[in-house]
Amino acid sequence: MTQVLNKNPISWTYIPSTPILSDFLYQDNYSHVLNWNNDTFDYSILNKNGRRSSDEPGSPPHRGDELGDDPTKCPGKEFEWKGDGPPGSKQGSWVKGSKKTGNLETLRPDLDHPKPIGPHWDYTGSKAPDGARLFPDGTWEPKL
Repeated sequence: MTQVLNKNPISWTYIPSTPILSDFLYQDNYSHVLNWNNDTFDYSILNKNGRRSSDEPGSPPHRGDELGDDPTKCPGKEFEWKGDGPPGSKQGSWVKGSKKTGNLETLRPDLDHPKPIGPHWDYTGSKAPDGARLFPDGTWEPKL
């Protein structure tokens, strides 16, 4: 049996409830999801928490497992700290680019966020204009 969510003429999501391709696809405790939207297919891999793998196409360009757990450390070239607090505090973000050129990216550490969400980095940029949470295990989820 399969589970279909959001079925309408514009989009639907297919989530296999049992292994249909091979045991290999399911031994990693991930769900493999096929989305259809406006004549376009999108394949997602979700872990047991419903988060996406940072290895799939369309993921944000930064990974929580590579950003690490030191929010005071600059996450990469051209990033600078902007905010009222010291680097790594909740009163600012690591920023790269600008709105004028259309390439603004921000990374804000939220590494003491309580469960159920837990520690993560908040990301905004062209790959996630509404924002995304980047988790230390290398997964991510869109902010809704």
